[in-house]
Amino acid sequence: MKSAYYLAIAVCLFLFSCTPPQYRTYASKTTNIYGYGVHQLPLVAELEISETRVNTSITRKNMTLSKMKIEAVEILMDSLSLDMIVEPRFSSTQNGYYTTLKASGYPAKYVNFHTLDTSEVALLEAGILHVIPTKEARNEESTIKSKTGLGVFIGILGATVFAALLLI
Repeated sequence: MKSAYYLAIAVCLFLFSCTPPQYRTYASKTTNIYGYGVHQLPLVAELEISETRVNTSITRKNMTLSKMKIEAVEILMDSLSLDMIVEPRFSSTQNGYYTTLKASGYPAKYVNFHTLDTSEVALLEAGILHVIPTKEARNEESTIKSKTGLGVFIGILGATVFAALLLI
């Protein structure tokens, strides 16, 4: 009788200790620009590239090289208010858990924005001007699933208490 009582308590603790996953939805609403009444004009810009190379160095613990490269380029672009890094180069060294990444490249900015002239259509067809492909705007939702650790802790605690009571 006593063990059935402890078994019932353990089953109740086990069933009610786990919490269901909590879902958080983040939605971003955008407007579709490919439709009726929207007139798009091709835009042309010149790329001004500096002749001096800029450098940065970052050190991170337990981070992949691809993420470090992205972060290094972001640091260069944010610190100098750039639009692009031309011909980026990376070198990395590892010391224990820490990785040091050195990044360098030529800073570039877009200048002289203007609409496409009829004289530039021939350059576009010849491939001298480059067309940057655009994606169609759409509504995107991202769902992030998170689970609280309190239910797991209570479940483990209940199982430990149950095992201790059975051994008594």
